[in-house]
Amino acid sequence: MVEIGTLVKDFLKLHTSEQSLRKQVTESSKITKQSKLELIEAMESSDLKSIKALSSNSHIILVEKPKKDTLSCKNIKEVLLDHGVDEESVASILDKLTIKSDKINKILKIKKISKKDEEADMLQD
Repeated sequence: MVEIGTLVKDFLKLHTSEQSLRKQVTESSKITKQSKLELIEAMESSDLKSIKALSSNSHIILVEKPKKDTLSCKNIKEVLLDHGVDEESVASILDKLTIKSDKINKILKIKKISKKDEEADMLQD
């Protein structure tokens, strides 16, 4: 059986690495989005519909398509009540829409320990 200390060290190392990668991906996504918006603006102002970037073996095409309507369930209870549906029916509808599960999620939460916390724990023991 593997020693728990090794598992803890490995987990924390991987978790720290994952958090670092998430920050990098978030920052990269922001930069990419900004670059995309600037390219679209430049293409529109130059009246370009496509660009062939031979150096990166790419063909960029500016396509316009209407955004699809979306359905939001955020305020469904209020909307149903506003339309005269009685509360019992609303409760029944929401109950049918709710996905129920007996599954229990197990989550590890990580809390950074400061020197003060360590000293307090030692004093309590």
